[in-house]
Amino acid sequence: MSIRSGRLLLLGAALAAVAVMLAALHAGMASSLRESRSNSYRALLDAQVTRLQQWIDERRADVEQLASDPYVRRLAGDLAVAGERACGDQAALLADLQQALKQRFGRHAPSYVHLLDPDGRVLLSTIARRCGTFLPDEVRQRLALARQRGSAFIRPLEATQNGGTPLVWYEAPVAGPSGAPVAYVGYGVSALEAFGFLAAESRFGDSGEIYVIDQHGMLLSAMRWPAADSPGTALSPLLKQIEAARTAAAGAPELAGAVFEPYRDYAGREVVGVWRWLPRRGIGLVLEVDADEAVGPLRYLRWLAWQTGALALLALGGGLLLRRAERQGGRLVGPYRLLATLGEGAVSTVFLAEHILMRRQVAVKILKPHAASDEWQARFAREVRLAGKLQHGNFVRIHDYGVTGNGGFYYAMEYLDGCNFAELVERAGPQPAPRVIRLLCQVCAALEEAHGLGILHRDIKPQNLMVCTAGGQPDIVKVLDFGLVKKVDGEESRDLTIGLRILGTPAYLAPERITAPASTDLRSDLYGIGAVGFFLLTGRKPFESESDLQLTHRILHEAPPRASAFAPDVPPELDDLIARCLAKDPAERPASARALREELEALPSAASCQPAAGGGRYGLHHDNKMERTCTPASSSSAPAPPKSIPG
Repeated sequence: MSIRSGRLLLLGAALAAVAVMLAALHAGMASSLRESRSNSYRALLDAQVTRLQQWIDERRADVEQLASDPYVRRLAGDLAVAGERACGDQAALLADLQQALKQRFGRHAPSYVHLLDPDGRVLLSTIARRCGTFLPDEVRQRLALARQRGSAFIRPLEATQNGGTPLVWYEAPVAGPSGAPVAYVGYGVSALEAFGFLAAESRFGDSGEIYVIDQHGMLLSAMRWPAADSPGTALSPLLKQIEAARTAAAGAPELAGAVFEPYRDYAGREVVGVWRWLPRRGIGLVLEVDADEAVGPLRYLRWLAWQTGALALLALGGGLLLRRAERQGGRLVGPYRLLATLGEGAVSTVFLAEHILMRRQVAVKILKPHAASDEWQARFAREVRLAGKLQHGNFVRIHDYGVTGNGGFYYAMEYLDGCNFAELVERAGPQPAPRVIRLLCQVCAALEEAHGLGILHRDIKPQNLMVCTAGGQPDIVKVLDFGLVKKVDGEESRDLTIGLRILGTPAYLAPERITAPASTDLRSDLYGIGAVGFFLLTGRKPFESESDLQLTHRILHEAPPRASAFAPDVPPELDDLIARCLAKDPAERPASARALREELEALPSAASCQPAAGGGRYGLHHDNKMERTCTPASSSSAPAPPKSIPG
């Protein structure tokens, strides 16, 4: 077991111990905190229950006085004698009754009043449609209680005639000459008004409130927060507990309980609550507080325990995976295990690698130890920084960057399954014009973004351009190798070259890159695109020679050949555009990568270059007659192995 896996396993064990301690602390605090909160909330709720009972008793006293009023007794006697004929002259009688109410109650006179016969039939009512009808059985049962106790409170059963809020009724018997009740008088108050004192007196803390509900969970008092849901639905956890308690303890004078598992209230908040149910009144009182305010410390402690446990499992799992990878062999670089060598250059090597936790295959480029000079380290760091800024789909994706165990530098990029342009031509020969246009359009699209950010690639060549399948789309181009990338301005603009040394592949270098490498601009990349297009169409480089010195002389002094001289089937328009890209004077080349792409798209043979429906910017239009793959034409040849980015 190495130091790395050992440290991860040790960290995981330590985190697991901390998680267990936090869980034990949470369990110990939970019971104590809930009991404390429950007691304090019950005390607050009990005080409001007492206040509500006093309020109801005061209103019962008022209706008892109303029942003893001589005018009401006389009116009740007359209506009782009239019976079914009592509803004939409602308007005049109501006016007289309301005048009597104003004399007794002043500005607090109730808006709703009625007189009932002993059987519960309405003799006179401010709700005209009720006259002559019988009230519900529950009301008639409460009238029997009113006869026994002198008055009765009736919970809200229906809304007003205008669709307003439910009404609370107070009823009292009206005694006749013999002392027996000849009628019942009652007055109604809207539930919001009847329980209005709760809105002002029962709000506490940042979120606490107390309100009244009926047996269906409907709110009867004013709400502190705007309702976001049906109250009956929002209070379902609490209502279920109330209903279960009512069923189990039928006939009990009072019921109480608490719900300390957070649930959603009528406003959509996560709350905890305590409740009291008053069977004699047919209503209940609920106290609710935001869960964060009530049991916040518990929630944070539980969250911390879970997070610590998750980190412990992650560390232990990572340690075990790392230990397994170490046992299976394979060099480790950061979080990657190197599997095979994909390519090697003068200063770096590219490996096929796998992320030890995600099991994702990537290509890892590592700077060789002998190239770890200040210049190459700066170049390597600049390469990954600038490449990381490029987001276009035709650029290879950079995933990670770091330092190896021996102090070297590496970066990880996406692993590409395909072949570079050089291998494509080697295996399948020169490519047809439509496919060449399609591939070059994608290179231009990538360089559009780079040039827009002031970034020059400076090493456009077939070996740095791959054709692969990405996201299920074939023939997708990926621009690779940012070792010679240069920022035109800013802190990364200095040219990391020594003396007049020329960096790049001579066969694809623009003339100005040879004569004045420090003063090149984006049109040098367009020369490279033209040289690559020439290679794809003809299977050869624009200039070829046995020595670099002679090759350099030809690039600087000889006119570039025409692609049609080696491939007669090249369309004249494409032939002319490739020749302009290879012009020795940068001013004669297209002005930008975008301009070059637009010219390519406008060519008569460029139908396949246009974006495909549902694909990326340059999706494929398949043409089985033209399209050639990255495998040799001979069916007896084995398919080429997957390739990734060359070193």
